Amino acid sequence: MSTLATGFNQMIARVEGSMEQQRRFVADVSHELKTPLTVIEGYAKLLRRWGQSDPAVRDEAIDHILTESRQMREDLIEPMLELSRFSSLEEVETEAIALTELAEQLTERFERSHGVHVPIEAMGTWRGHRDSLQRLVVILIDNSLKYATDTRVTMTPDRIEVRDHGTTLSEEDRARLFDRFYRLDEARDRSGSGLGLAIAKEVADLNGWTVGSYANAPDGSVFYVTK
Repeated sequence: MSTLATGFNQMIARVEGSMEQQRRFVADVSHELKTPLTVIEGYAKLLRRWGQSDPAVRDEAIDHILTESRQMREDLIEPMLELSRFSSLEEVETEAIALTELAEQLTERFERSHGVHVPIEAMGTWRGHRDSLQRLVVILIDNSLKYATDTRVTMTPDRIEVRDHGTTLSEEDRARLFDRFYRLDEARDRSGSGLGLAIAKEVADLNGWTVGSYANAPDGSVFYVTK
């Protein structure tokens, strides 16, 4: 009887935890949507009041509405849909992923535009969902480029690292980096949604990998993925 009661209590605790997580998610989404929608509403009112008689005001309002709408889609809506997609999956089809091929793809994408070089001589393979590994590493590189400098990538058959110099993170920040909607205080300028690293964690969990971070002394961070 005690075993049954214990199992029942554990089930209730999981349900309550899931509901609380959903409540926090809805609250976070509402908070993130509030500012861009307020801006759009303000410029729409300006457009209705002065736009018909003043072409300059009309053009300014339209430009701001388009900018806010695009930023809301790219920084919030699309990441939320991606996070939801990965969170809903229970398993994915896996295959052998050649690190040399991945290194070539990343170098083509980041070397010319951002100066990020990924050693092409990376050898070995990983087992997982092909698009997932590339997406995960791209998120880590994008995150590094956003907050730091001198981004360097290393890849081995068991570990991938994105190492940089830049923002020095507190232990509190580092403990919450992979939480949904978490952003560093200095980044709370509506730059991004705070969902990128949360997506990275979902991708890693789905493939049975581990993603994490530690300090890169004296200033900077190392983000890593291990099998």
